[in-house]
Amino acid sequence: MFGERLEQARRLSGMSQQKLADLLGVNKMTISKYENGVLPLSSERLIAVCDVLGVGVDYFFRTAQVNLVGEPVFRKRKKLLKKEENTILFQSRDILERQKEVMQILNITPVSVYPNKKSIVSSVEDAEVLSEYIRTEWKLGLDPIENLMEVVEKNGFSVGVVDAPESFDALTVMSSDGERLIVLRSEVPGDRQRFTLAHELGHYFIEGGVDIEKSADLFAGALLVPRETLIADVGERRNNISLDELHDLKMKYGASMMAILYRMRDVGIISDTVLKRYQILFSKNNWRKVEPGVPYPVERPMKMRQWVNRAYGEGMISQSRRRELLCESVLFDLSLESA
Repeated sequence: MFGERLEQARRLSGMSQQKLADLLGVNKMTISKYENGVLPLSSERLIAVCDVLGVGVDYFFRTAQVNLVGEPVFRKRKKLLKKEENTILFQSRDILERQKEVMQILNITPVSVYPNKKSIVSSVEDAEVLSEYIRTEWKLGLDPIENLMEVVEKNGFSVGVVDAPESFDALTVMSSDGERLIVLRSEVPGDRQRFTLAHELGHYFIEGGVDIEKSADLFAGALLVPRETLIADVGERRNNISLDELHDLKMKYGASMMAILYRMRDVGIISDTVLKRYQILFSKNNWRKVEPGVPYPVERPMKMRQWVNRAYGEGMISQSRRRELLCESVLFDLSLESA
């Protein structure tokens, strides 16, 4: 058990056995013996390992274990190294294990993903129907979604944000306990983060189709930018739209300017010719990567944090365990006792 935890912590940090051995001043074989349970660690060595790997001692004595099931499908813009994929999978497993542990402490029953429905999406209209159904079931109405991550967590998904290479966008994994986790890359603009999250939802709710990636994009656009609301904002037909207006729409819907333009094309507000003009403009000014104007704020998962703070507030866990469960190296004690 301890050796498995050590290997997981090492992989989470992206280190090889040789790198960890060099930092600890031992040989690679010693690390292998630690991980295989052949050689025990002294207290001093354990503290050194914690310092090097950036984890607390509590990490190695965590009781909750999670196994990932199914073949992982990485959403990426270019090929990831096998080592990079393995690190992301270990990060995903770690998130689920920490979540499982605090759920056991609080005696929380897992919530199944709702609704559990699959639809074929092969056209814009199919995406409209599915997104309207999801919005109805999640009681979202036709207003912009203020916090998509919160909505997703409320309806049975778990969300994790990890440090990963720029080529990685997202991954959805499922544990043997039935928990479904959507993993997103950190250090991305909030509007792109939201679209990626909506895209991953599309992969869950969409069944089949000729081009699943395109179908998921259509669903994401429809979910974030409802057709009826968009038409009310910009009109039924447009031949031009200013950057200021696009930026206002971006801040209202939490979708990038380019995603807004694609959505306008999909619902017939602008033509392919108008969309192409903006594509050229954005490429020419290098706005594809960083759009002009104030960036949309990044969302962060809150479910796990709320659970951990609840357990800490009720005196069920110590401050050090709170830090370990939240992966925080420094955490201010906000309890009344320290006030």
